[in-house]
Amino acid sequence: MFKTPSKNSAMDSAVTIGSAVAGGMMSNAAVSVIPVEDKHKKLVRGGLALVSAGGAAAVQGKSSTAKALKAVFIGMSIAQALQLVKEVADESGIATPKDAANPTSSEKLVAAVFGLACPCNGTENQKSDFLVRLPQQLSNPAMDLNAAIPSLDLGKTQGSTPFD
Repeated sequence: MFKTPSKNSAMDSAVTIGSAVAGGMMSNAAVSVIPVEDKHKKLVRGGLALVSAGGAAAVQGKSSTAKALKAVFIGMSIAQALQLVKEVADESGIATPKDAANPTSSEKLVAAVFGLACPCNGTENQKSDFLVRLPQQLSNPAMDLNAAIPSLDLGKTQGSTPFD
C-alpha cells in the first residue's frame, strides 16, 4: 500500500495540493467580490461548492493539466463547504459554550471542529471573552515589549537630515 515516494509521485502530489489550495483561495476571492447581501452569502457559498464539485466530476483525462484542474475544483468545493458549515454552526449556536468563561473540554472540541475555537473568528461570546482577557494578557510582565526593545541612540541631531 505505502511505498517510497518517487520523484514523479512527489511532483504530482505537490501540483495537486498547490492547485487545491489555489482553488480554495480563488473561491474565497470570488465570494468576496460577488455583489450580494450578507444574508445571501450562504447561498452563494453552497452554490459555488456544488458547481465546483460538478466541475471536478466533469474533468476527464490523466494529464498533469487535467489533474491540476480537477484539484482546483476540489479545493474550491472544499473551501466553500467548510466555510458554509462554519457559518451555519455559528448561527445555530451549536458550537457556543454554555458558559463562555469556563468552556468544557467537549465544548472546546466541538468549537474547534466547526472552526470556531479562535476568538478572532468565533461566536460573540468567545469574542467578548477574548476582549475581557486581552488587557490581562497585555499587562503580563513577560509581555513587556518596552523592556524587550532597547532604545537606540543613533546620534541624530537637529538638522541632520533634509527632512528636519
